[in-house]
Amino acid sequence: MLLPSLGSGFDTFIQALIAFLVIVLVCLPIHEFGHAWAAVKLGDNLPLYQGRYTLNPLRHLDVIGTLLLAVVGFGWAKPVQFNPYALRKAPNLRAGVLVVALAGPVMNVLLAIVAAVLFRLNLSTLRVPVVAEVLLLLMYINLVLAVFNMIPVPPLDGSKILAMLLPAQYDHVMATLNQYGMFLLLIMILPIFGGQSAISLIVMPVVTTLGRLLLGL
Repeated sequence: MLLPSLGSGFDTFIQALIAFLVIVLVCLPIHEFGHAWAAVKLGDNLPLYQGRYTLNPLRHLDVIGTLLLAVVGFGWAKPVQFNPYALRKAPNLRAGVLVVALAGPVMNVLLAIVAAVLFRLNLSTLRVPVVAEVLLLLMYINLVLAVFNMIPVPPLDGSKILAMLLPAQYDHVMATLNQYGMFLLLIMILPIFGGQSAISLIVMPVVTTLGRLLLGL
């Protein structure tokens, strides 16, 4: 995951530590909670039974994903499981899955908006540099997570959204994507384009634009 710099006032280790804690304790848990919340509200109690209907980070962390995040800067949380056929309050199965898939990225966008508002408020009132920099980091990390997860490559949320939007006659396309999705995602993560990955080339311009909009720049 590409992270914005916290500025010259932060030691590199402190910067990395703060970014790691923000991702593990806030951004990933609220993303997964979004999926769980949407599923439960639509009638599926599986996330409740599995203890995922909570903001407690410990219930959402994946050990391997967390370790990789600490070591290489790219990781993941434990995906929320849900039963599409139990989403009885949704108009239909496709709509239910679509809402649950969108809920995670939407939660990250909402948190990014809150961070941006607090950042601008801090600049106009408190003017505490460390607070401003942490809020800026929180905003950008959530935007990165939201945009990254919208990429339509399995197992990302974007693939589920694409599957629900495509007509049934294109189910074979999704079957192929599901078969090779992890391999394709791995290729996209590798820095093979002049030292940058395909993910960074796709995600960061969108994140930069959204960040500027939220900050009023």
